[in-house]
Amino acid sequence: MEAGTYDETRVAFDIPESARGGMLMFKDSNSHLFKWQMPAKDAGPQIAKFSEEAHKLVS
Repeated sequence: MEAGTYDETRVAFDIPESARGGMLMFKDSNSHLFKWQMPAKDAGPQIAKFSEEAHKLVS
């Protein structure tokens, strides 16, 4: 995924170790509240590829 683009089928968050296993809450412009239980560790079928791409962006 290129910087400045989006894909509504993927969501990724870089969270601190202390927030793992917690609850992520997002309130949109219509005041709808969305909640996600955050995994206690990296998860997902494409985590290795995503991690590789993410590290390229920050290095």
